[in-house]
Amino acid sequence: MRTLTQFTLEMPDDVPFYENEDVLVRVRHSTLYDYRHTPDLQDHFMQCSDHLSRNPFVSLLPGMDEGDDEKVLDIGLRYYSGCSVRQVNIHRAIYVWEMITDVEHDTPVPSSRVSPSLLARAYSCLTHAYFELHRAAYNGEAVERDPTLPLDHPLPTRTPNPTLANDLLYVAALYADAAVQEGLVSPITLYTASWILDVGKRDGIDLKRSARYGGLTYLWRAEEARTREYQAEQKKKAAKVAKAPNAYICAAPGCGIAGNEKKALMKCGGRCPMARKPHYCSKECQKKDWKAHKAYCKPDDELSERPPGPPVDGAPKLNAEDNTIPLPPPLPDANYQGPAHAIEMDIPGEGRVRLESRNLTPAVLRWMRDMVTAQ
Repeated sequence: MRTLTQFTLEMPDDVPFYENEDVLVRVRHSTLYDYRHTPDLQDHFMQCSDHLSRNPFVSLLPGMDEGDDEKVLDIGLRYYSGCSVRQVNIHRAIYVWEMITDVEHDTPVPSSRVSPSLLARAYSCLTHAYFELHRAAYNGEAVERDPTLPLDHPLPTRTPNPTLANDLLYVAALYADAAVQEGLVSPITLYTASWILDVGKRDGIDLKRSARYGGLTYLWRAEEARTREYQAEQKKKAAKVAKAPNAYICAAPGCGIAGNEKKALMKCGGRCPMARKPHYCSKECQKKDWKAHKAYCKPDDELSERPPGPPVDGAPKLNAEDNTIPLPPPLPDANYQGPAHAIEMDIPGEGRVRLESRNLTPAVLRWMRDMVTAQ
């Protein structure tokens, strides 16, 4: 099951926003940091805006001739994202990053200036680039070649090419392995490893033992460590939920909204004991469930021997043929930010997906789930 996180950011009015800056921030977030220490996204946007203001693209260019390692890395990121340059140029971005990683490059950065940290980040950026080239080759999405550069980089064309896609994915994996070897386990390195293993699982191939991918020792070690870490996190979370299962999912029938932490949901304020006290994602769900919960909203010693049946008075006549989609609920204000809520849904071709958001209300999340399941 994949977890999708939806977010919006409210930036101060005095913080400039540059064209394609969102792409630049996403790439930086995915490539330049250890997965355990990625910066807060809003802080990252503000830092990036400040950096772009203080360092316009033209001010970086002398760094190419001077062998300034950090400026070379930055130039590659600008070309790759299309931020502060005339257009996206993936080919040139790769060429620039290889100035850091390839000692046989036409104009390499002096090895004396290439620290392990810089080398790892360059490898991570190249992982991202070749993974995207892999996708483009498989889907038949052309990547423009820079006519001023050598022709030794195979680039996707408008014709889907599974063979080229496989080769590009392998190059991405090699760079990911190199980044990890240099000490950087970035989100893109783990994503690449996970992608390769999932495709192998789909095809019934143990790629860790294959001739092509079996030698990526550092990458597989990092992936296995992250898997153990994730399993421990899930086990800890499951134990936490098991102690108070009612506190983590909305009690209203058919809602399905879950909270990642107790404070995400509101608990019933009645006299029912904590062990069976229902929690709700919203006042609307609490009102909806009140008729069913009312008979139980009392201490155990006041409950009748036989629990009451569900309230059906006034319920509409069932219509098994009615499969119309309800109108969407009102969207929250653009500045709305509440506790983290989550809902699970089955998406055709994707499987079970968990959608998390602080910026969508429970009503909107439920409507999204109902829209998907009605397809």
